[in-house]
Amino acid sequence: MFTKEHEWVEVDKDIATIGITDYAQVELGEIVHVDLPSIGTKYNIHETLVSFKIFSSKMFKMLIYFLLKYKSKILGSNRISKNCC
Repeated sequence: MFTKEHEWVEVDKDIATIGITDYAQVELGEIVHVDLPSIGTKYNIHETLVSFKIFSSKMFKMLIYFLLKYKSKILGSNRISKNCC
């Protein structure tokens, strides 16, 4: 069974295996951390089971573009501070 958010679940008796589609994996970028539930944890419908931390070069490029475009408004000068990051 697939969701419109590109998640899937396969149930075999009392065990459910979950995952994300190949498309979602490509779109997310590099997954750098996954928070998994403890074994035996019970959830209600629509609760978050797993969360991912990702590094997306697309998001990084957008952030750099934003910083360069609005740097003077953010920092009040024409230069990005070396201590900003």
